[in-house]
Amino acid sequence: MAAVISAPAIRRCLAAALGGWLIAWSCTALGAKPLSSVADLRYGVTLYEYYQDRYLAALSELMVAEARGGIKGHGDNPELMAGGISLAFGMERRAGETFTRLLDASRPLQVRNAAWFYLGKLRYLRGDWDGAESSLNNIRGSFDDQLLEELAALQVNLTIKRGGLDRAGKLLIKEDDHLGDWLPYIHYNLAVAYSREQNYETAIKHFSALDRLPMMQREQTLEEHLALNDKALTAAGYTLMLQGLHEEALEQFTRVRLQSAMSNRALLGYGWAAAQTGDYALALKPWQALSQRSLVYASTQEAVLAVPYAYEKLGSSGQALGAFLDAESVFEAEIARIDMVLEELQNRALLAALQVREDSNRNWFSIDTTTAVKPHLSYLTELFASNRFQGSVQELRDLLRINSQLEGWREKLEAYQLMLDEREVARARKLETVAEQQLLQQQQRLVQQRNALAARLQAIVDNRDYLAIASEDTTSLYAIVERAGAGIARLQAAGESVEDYRPALRRFRGMLLWRASEAFADHLWQNRSNLRELDQALAQLQQNQQRLESVITAAPDILPYRQRLDSAGLRVAAQHKKVDAAVQLAEASLRQQVAQEIIAQRQRLQHYLAQTRLSVARLYDDAYQGRQGDEDSAEPEPEAGTAAMTMEQQP
Repeated sequence: MAAVISAPAIRRCLAAALGGWLIAWSCTALGAKPLSSVADLRYGVTLYEYYQDRYLAALSELMVAEARGGIKGHGDNPELMAGGISLAFGMERRAGETFTRLLDASRPLQVRNAAWFYLGKLRYLRGDWDGAESSLNNIRGSFDDQLLEELAALQVNLTIKRGGLDRAGKLLIKEDDHLGDWLPYIHYNLAVAYSREQNYETAIKHFSALDRLPMMQREQTLEEHLALNDKALTAAGYTLMLQGLHEEALEQFTRVRLQSAMSNRALLGYGWAAAQTGDYALALKPWQALSQRSLVYASTQEAVLAVPYAYEKLGSSGQALGAFLDAESVFEAEIARIDMVLEELQNRALLAALQVREDSNRNWFSIDTTTAVKPHLSYLTELFASNRFQGSVQELRDLLRINSQLEGWREKLEAYQLMLDEREVARARKLETVAEQQLLQQQQRLVQQRNALAARLQAIVDNRDYLAIASEDTTSLYAIVERAGAGIARLQAAGESVEDYRPALRRFRGMLLWRASEAFADHLWQNRSNLRELDQALAQLQQNQQRLESVITAAPDILPYRQRLDSAGLRVAAQHKKVDAAVQLAEASLRQQVAQEIIAQRQRLQHYLAQTRLSVARLYDDAYQGRQGDEDSAEPEPEAGTAAMTMEQQP
């Protein structure tokens, strides 16, 4: 929520919380059993990427499936998951379109309510108060118990953001029982808001109410509650100081834990509260302790200057001068160190210096403290804690992941191109094999033989050669008759009488010719039919040959793939260019934020250094004027440390 919950933290959990919640509800809300297997392979890949926390890869799989006709067999689950992941990555328009299209009256009420809740939550984080209110107003009927507390907290915080503090207070009283562990945050946010409105009395009431609340129920939030309580105690102390209630402020500062992140500001505030009561000796103790801590903190820098101020107020000008001189040396050394850091960050890649990588799931508070970047990070602690910077880092990481994904797709396209090249090489080898086997020559010989058969058949028809296509029995019998005729001729040549054989021979020859003539038409049709079948076979062979030549020369099954790969390559290259430009802008934004933070540190140190030098000069001048006055009056020289200190403003 405001002031205590960062946007990146919300975004990191949105994908898991919303996507998983909606998927579970798509089965349980309708009474369906969870699937033990997937009906669509791409959906299985999506689920694998999703449960590996690789949400960008899961979203990519869903978008590819959508471009290819969608995922079958899983209802609205894929689109619900796509909407949840899109929402997690800040693609509000796409997520809103998905939810508006899918979460209508046909979907379970609790699914629709959860979707509108998360959409309102994202809009709240983006500062779209009207959009957030509109989304929350779409929630109807009963709401899921797991999200009811957060919904109530979101509504109160939204009211605070819209400036209705009194209405938010009434809503807090109404929803007190429903806020649960969110109640401390609500009190803190209200206290901060009232403090900005200079309504310090009401702000103190809410700060005090937070301190009286029982610890949060969830074990993992105990430390968070303690940290929030320390923050509230510190803020209450400064608020009481603004009201002039310095004694009460001292009590608030005293209760802040020394190991807390707020201890620096609490020690500083304790000193100033004591100083406002005139007890500079009491103020000196926390300032001295704080001045020994790291100078990267603004509170420590102020304490370094506050220590000699307290000495001067106590009348110990000698100690004040020594402390001012020490402060001058410390500030000069720290400014030189900052200049070195600035120069180094400008001369090296920002991502390498800050360890931003696309394959990293770490946050800024888990950066390896053993690396060379450790001295630089200490200056940027407050910057890292800001929502703006964390959001910029998360967006840059997302862009780098997208870049990595595009690079992976480019490599895959190259692999596919190599596969097609190998296929073409294999086909060329097959063509060589066909040429070596002289299949084309064999086809030409078959055509020649067919033409010869056709010519012979036509000659048989022209010559009425019945016996040429007669049946096997007829031709065999006719062969016997011909052999008998040859035998009769030999007998006649030998002087034998053959008159008794000739009539029988003529009769048998005539019978066979008659039989052949009777069957000639049928046999001629059969031969022509066989010739037509042979023509069809040769035509099919010709078509196959042409198809083979077309496949080898034109590659009709490869060219479409090449065209698709070329088109995909152009799209990937265009997206790569856009993402590279976005990465450069994101890097520039991060670099600017880092530089601004470090420069602000330097300017603050320069301001403190200038005050220190002025104070040193003033003390020297006071000491010199006091010595001159003593000489003129012939009085003994005063002891060191008796000059009055006239520093009236806080450092």
